Amino acid sequence: MYRTAVMCAKGHVFWRTWVVGASLTTIRLGPRRIGWCRAGRHVSVLRRADTGRLTAEQRAALYGDG
Repeated sequence: MYRTAVMCAKGHVFWRTWVVGASLTTIRLGPRRIGWCRAGRHVSVLRRADTGRLTAEQRAALYGDG
């Protein structure tokens, strides 16, 4: 169990506790999950975000403006 950057289908990024092989508040679909997007306030398909491929805007939303 660890905190990881998560991205929804609409491109919102946020931190979430991601438990590999288990899901308590989401529905698992292989490496993706259906759950609540905290950033966009909607239900969406979630996946772990590759932080190296985030745009500057997504990085600012995830890490703050500095």
